[in-house]
Amino acid sequence: ASFELETPDHFTVGSIGPPGQRAFYLQASEAGTVVTLKAEKEQIRALGSAQLGALSTESIVALQTQQVAALGSAQVGGLETDQLAAMESADLRAMNTAALRALSTAQLDSLASEQIGALATAQVAALSTTQLANMSSEDLAALTSDQVRALSTGQIGGLSTGQMANLTSEDLQALKTEQV
Repeated sequence: ASFELETPDHFTVGSIGPPGQRAFYLQASEAGTVVTLKAEKEQIRALGSAQLGALSTESIVALQTQQVAALGSAQVGGLETDQLAAMESADLRAMNTAALRALSTAQLDSLASEQIGALATAQVAALSTTQLANMSSEDLAALTSDQVRALSTGQIGGLSTGQMANLTSEDLQALKTEQV
């Protein structure tokens, strides 16, 4: 059968079943017509950034951690700020460092301080100087001493006086001489 939806009202992706035995589905609807297609995990992975951006926030949140981990830089860059903000910290932590580095300032700003603090040390260390310089003082305060210690000299040098003032004494003690 062939279906053509000109301007879908809803587009979602989901899965049913335990890991390793999941069935993946794409679903779209327009003017009361609902079309559900069974898809392979690789087909879900192949969705482009525009297609991912068209998914509802609920659909993005419903992605399994391994699906989030498979997203590339362009796909993560295509997500809306509300989609990123709604993601679980574990899903953000599953993203590769290149995908996190692809986040715009607005996307990174949409994350809660708790989400920033929950990132892996390698993820924080991979953020660009510009991304770090645009973080709020609260976001920087959420970083652990290990995360701060992993920052490069350039990243530390890009922080404002106000941002530095919000680092804890433990964070500052964790810095290496060459970082300051």
